[in-house]
Amino acid sequence: MMYIWKKYQAEKNMPLLSFKSAALKILQESRHPMSVSEIYKAATEQNLIKTSGETPEATVGAQIYTDIKKNGDKSPFVKVGKGIFTAATSSNKEKAPEQIIQEYNRAQIDALKERLLNIDPFIFEHLIGDLLEKLGYENVEVTKRSGDGGIDVKAVLTVYGFTNVKTAVQVKRYANNVSDSVVRELRGAAETDQRGLIITTADFTKAAKEEAAAKNKVPISLVNGEMLLDLLIKYHIGIKTKTTELISIDEDYFDNLESGDTQIESAKKKAIWPLPGGIDHYYESLLDILNALKDKPLSKEALIKWFKNHFENVNSDKTITSYMRNIFANLGLAQLVNKSFKLTNSAEELLKAPSKAKVFEIMKDRIFGIEEAMSLIENSSEPISDKDLTNYFIDNYNVGWTTNAQASFRLLWLWNLEKIQRTEDGKYTKN
Repeated sequence: MMYIWKKYQAEKNMPLLSFKSAALKILQESRHPMSVSEIYKAATEQNLIKTSGETPEATVGAQIYTDIKKNGDKSPFVKVGKGIFTAATSSNKEKAPEQIIQEYNRAQIDALKERLLNIDPFIFEHLIGDLLEKLGYENVEVTKRSGDGGIDVKAVLTVYGFTNVKTAVQVKRYANNVSDSVVRELRGAAETDQRGLIITTADFTKAAKEEAAAKNKVPISLVNGEMLLDLLIKYHIGIKTKTTELISIDEDYFDNLESGDTQIESAKKKAIWPLPGGIDHYYESLLDILNALKDKPLSKEALIKWFKNHFENVNSDKTITSYMRNIFANLGLAQLVNKSFKLTNSAEELLKAPSKAKVFEIMKDRIFGIEEAMSLIENSSEPISDKDLTNYFIDNYNVGWTTNAQASFRLLWLWNLEKIQRTEDGKYTKN
């Protein structure tokens, strides 16, 4: 029995496929290019991979990227945009990237339409409410599930502060065209000072269009499914637009909408700086700076003076301010309280039991590119230079770096924290 249990555990924790093999299988079965996050999600949903690693998604991206870099045209992967890949076939190798992207976008638009037709009607009304706000409407109110006399959403359109147009909105998540009776129903429910607006996933019958445009009656505006999709894409409602102008379903938006959670997490900090004291003493310098604030908060002026006294080669106030911003704001280790810098709870916990592992966790949680850099190095068969890492981020993560500085700083920090090794020629490899 013990043998069977151990065998079960081993099989449970063993990947069914390597990350690269799983990614290729997903792309070969897909009708369109996919982002790394989409590839990873599909692979886990199909139980193609199982891992206990901390950065599996980044690992997938790194393995695809290194394969393309190593094998070029012979790679089974084709990169069609920043962070967007497809499987190499005789068909798509003959297509221009623009054609592949166009086909991908068309598939995503079809998927969005299908999603709209299948979500809960009340959720759909909230989506329309979000769209109306993007269009400039104010006081947007989604009525209760029971409806409000046929009105699903109420809103006010303010034009340059001169005119307030009260609008009664009815949404129809239909597959068939909306008839004229719906137009008359909205007119009957609208108040005398309200205009009407009907939004549908389908279209309107000829009679409905004529009724909406009838003279001497409450004006009714019509938005059909094609126009609705265009607006959702334009205003990024349920859609994410990548730098390559590929659109994809924004799963996080729908998840948050359907769960009622509208809080959006702030993005990780894009910048990281080195610290004074030598390129191999970042960790020690970090602890020294935090310990300077351990007993009592210090003003900015007092901290600048402390830096100049503590680090022999640091004389520039501007440089010191950058060090402080890196440690305090980017890493979240101090905050300004009554014009003085005070340690955060995270910093106090670190000083109670200092370790490079804790600093790495802080950096991983708050600084963009730490996990991604680790994954690239761990999946590369050759040492990585700061230029290699810069190109990797430019190709896959839409960074606007024009120098190798930010890549170099990340590599130096990872080396200082003993997560990677540094070669004699200044490149980096895994431990």
